[in-house]
Amino acid sequence: MLAVQIGRREKPAPHAIAWLLAGAVAWGVLQQVFATTLYRHATETWTLAWLANLTAFSLARRLARDGAEALLDALLVFGVAVAVVGTVQAFTSPGKVFGLFESGYRDLVMGPFVYHNQYAAFVELLLPVALARSLFDTRQRLIFALAAAFLYASVIASGSRAGALLVTAEVVALVAMAGWKDRRAALGPLALVAVAMAVSVMALGPDTLQRRLGAGFSGGRIEYWKASAAMLADHPLAGVGLGNWPLAYPRYATADDGLIANQAHSEWVEWSCEGGLPFLAILLAIAALSAKPAIASRWGLGIIAFWLHCAVDYPTRRPAIAVFFFAFLGLVTVWRRMGQTRTGDEVT
Repeated sequence: MLAVQIGRREKPAPHAIAWLLAGAVAWGVLQQVFATTLYRHATETWTLAWLANLTAFSLARRLARDGAEALLDALLVFGVAVAVVGTVQAFTSPGKVFGLFESGYRDLVMGPFVYHNQYAAFVELLLPVALARSLFDTRQRLIFALAAAFLYASVIASGSRAGALLVTAEVVALVAMAGWKDRRAALGPLALVAVAMAVSVMALGPDTLQRRLGAGFSGGRIEYWKASAAMLADHPLAGVGLGNWPLAYPRYATADDGLIANQAHSEWVEWSCEGGLPFLAILLAIAALSAKPAIASRWGLGIIAFWLHCAVDYPTRRPAIAVFFFAFLGLVTVWRRMGQTRTGDEVT
């Protein structure tokens, strides 16, 4: 399929987001050319990561022209499989990837994700796909309701506080859309989804989430963000170099807990420090341009949730998740609502 797509002469016009992603790549190159990065190798690595994001976005748009619904279904099946395996593993062999490989952590490992917040960000993208299919598409409604219910419950079981909040917001938003469209017609699907989610959450249990909510907010993030503000003040335009926040942080830290601060626990904070205000502007523009097609598609609401999750965590710091996100974003920019997914229905 990929060879056929690449071999065709018809090429979708470059999207504005593609140009902005190219700008992110160019910014990393300029940091190296003008030696404004603390550590060149880290910037080279993250420049290539942004190139991979651009490639994933553009390729997904190309592939979506001849079968986005089938591709979405395949991604959904993959996501549910990861959720099932990850949830079973979390209860039967905590800390082990797929129940086989030691991760170095005692808990919060879900499938191949050694950090539950990154797992939650992954599910945030796929949950609206299953839920939209259940609410707005009459085909196989029960199957998609069950898939949505399990994805939702798996995030609750993972203990991710931000993830639990965002997946709940996704459910509320899609339910509101369904009720706004036709209240009477929506009653059956809404009841089905509500029952499936309630049963799933009760079966998997919210114990981990309740325990983490009781622990309160981590003060480490506040320290990281204060130090990052000082870092940005010193490097407002050029930044410290893509991938260089961990290296720059010790100079600005006001407290030492004996641990290595590998991330700012906020992508937006880290992007601004590493790339300066121009790089932050590029990412804000991408987020703004992605909002309209995400809302119009209904099933793409996970894009907005993902951007919001980036405010309090670092899902894109794992390149595989970043590539998946930008590929998903590519699909959203091409295809509209379920049942209206024709090539000519592009959202710009």
